Amino acid sequence: MEKIKNLTFKGNRVLSNIADKNYVKWVFYDGLYQFKNSKSITIDNCTFFSKYSFWTTNDIQIISSLFERDTRAVFWYTTNLTIDKTSFLGAKVVNYSTNINVSNSKICSDYAFWNSSKVNISSTELVGDYLLYSSNNINIDSCKIESKQALQMCKNIKMSKTAIKSSDILWHAQDGFFENTYFSGKNIGWNSKNLTFNNCFFEGEMPFCYASKIILNNCKFINSEGAFEESDICGTIFGNIKSIFKPKKLDLTIKTNTIPKLISNDKYKDNICIKIIGEEK
Repeated sequence: MEKIKNLTFKGNRVLSNIADKNYVKWVFYDGLYQFKNSKSITIDNCTFFSKYSFWTTNDIQIISSLFERDTRAVFWYTTNLTIDKTSFLGAKVVNYSTNINVSNSKICSDYAFWNSSKVNISSTELVGDYLLYSSNNINIDSCKIESKQALQMCKNIKMSKTAIKSSDILWHAQDGFFENTYFSGKNIGWNSKNLTFNNCFFEGEMPFCYASKIILNNCKFINSEGAFEESDICGTIFGNIKSIFKPKKLDLTIKTNTIPKLISNDKYKDNICIKIIGEEK
């Protein structure tokens, strides 16, 4: 792989359709589609201001670089993308891409990681609205996420040791396993299906409504009101659930010193089993 160092570049498409290049300490100024259709490219300690830089690319590695606010839609239709120790400040950074690995980075980008598959993100901070929409095979570990409506319409999700602040998170999500994760926001998991949570923490109103096959193992709820409407929930939970509203099916053990108000639907009353155990003070 040829290494090219310490240059600046401005222009459209001039570097497209190239392969096996390593760019070190470059600055990429205004331009469009600069690396379109390229493959086997390494970017090391570079700065970007350009738009649509890596469309329809393969085997891209980004290390210790900065993509400024002027950048937009950097990686679309990209296969085999590795990002480490890099910051992104522009919108729509990664969409319609496959086999993405992000670590030790900061991503401030609205509408990022849409319609993508095999997305692995670790030790990274993500800030932006509508993150990870309609993507699948997602693995998130040791991250901090702040978003509006994150992880909607997603499938096959695995998440651990992560903190998420988002309203309407996990809407219509399917097939997920979550452990040691903190969720803060209203309307968590509406219309979701087949999700398992181990040792998780939930803070917010109306969690898991119109959801099915939700398993909660040793999960804590704080300030939850109107929980589990028209939903199928089982497991063991604790904390402060103020009210449970018309669930479809419940098999729950609740460890609490404050008994939640249960508003039931007569149609489903035979499907409701709740065991209350007082918490130790």
